[in-house]
Amino acid sequence: MQQHHKSHLVSTHTTVLQHLSEIRQVAAGKSPGGGRLVPLPRPEREQLAVSLDAIAVRFEQVMKRFVGDWQRVAGDAQDLAATRMWVNILLRTVEELVADLHPTRMQKRYGEMKAEAASRLQQDVETLLSLVRGMVDV
Repeated sequence: MQQHHKSHLVSTHTTVLQHLSEIRQVAAGKSPGGGRLVPLPRPEREQLAVSLDAIAVRFEQVMKRFVGDWQRVAGDAQDLAATRMWVNILLRTVEELVADLHPTRMQKRYGEMKAEAASRLQQDVETLLSLVRGMVDV
């Protein structure tokens, strides 16, 4: 596996763990934006926690299999190159998320949208992608 593959795995792992944490918070009644929600009933929250833990454990196994000592390396003091690498990894994640907003992709998943909205969204997505891509590997 090449270093780019490993970097993508580490990035995805980090993002997934962040999402799992947010899901736990949402289930407990806190929205990602900081607002309050009605918490899930305790039995449902506990079952959700078991499932989330299973995902985290399985992903940990994947990381150990393909990236080896990633935890030790992640815990060591890193140099400036490592900081830049993480910025690039996270920016590429942002790039992927923004690219998923492209009207063609959205319409495949969620159905047609009005041509005017699709055109405007496409322009906005292209602008955002240009901004993000201009930051990658800076």
